[in-house]
Amino acid sequence: MMRLDAARRHLLNVLIAAAALTASATIAADDRESGHVPDTLRCHDPYLNRVIDHGLASSASLRELVAHLRREPVIIYVRFNDGMLRDTFGRTRLTAVAHGWRYISIELTPRLIQRDLMTMFGHELQHAVEIADAPEVVDVPSLVAFYRRVGQVMSSGGRTFETNAAVATERRVLLELVENGW
Repeated sequence: MMRLDAARRHLLNVLIAAAALTASATIAADDRESGHVPDTLRCHDPYLNRVIDHGLASSASLRELVAHLRREPVIIYVRFNDGMLRDTFGRTRLTAVAHGWRYISIELTPRLIQRDLMTMFGHELQHAVEIADAPEVVDVPSLVAFYRRVGQVMSSGGRTFETNAAVATERRVLLELVENGW
């Protein structure tokens, strides 16, 4: 009986998530048709929002990345993930495509100090720009094919990638933050 209840709870969670994503996609599509640009970055953590705001105020590179993303049909969800592996500080995932919009998740570890958190945020925003600029990326297989072409494989499973642009962005954001007293 416990398995059936757990299975039902899982199914309910999946259905709720799907409904939320569909509603969000419909709102984004309606916004685009009406000329309203929806908020590209979405974060529900008050602390992370404050750090991001401070980072944007201190880094021209972060502002440029966000401005670039605001011109694209993408919605970026930013959140903490305290369950990431010890040597993983951030990751970017394509989570869905609906009504011409691509939904991207940026997950950051909460183990970093603010400066390093924003440096990693810049790194992951660069990956979001890479995805936004690649219209052929519409699902996980096309995402993997894209990064096999433009990046370097970083894991034995072949599903973790890195790009020179993201590493360079990370360094540039760090320098800007240090120059601004971080």
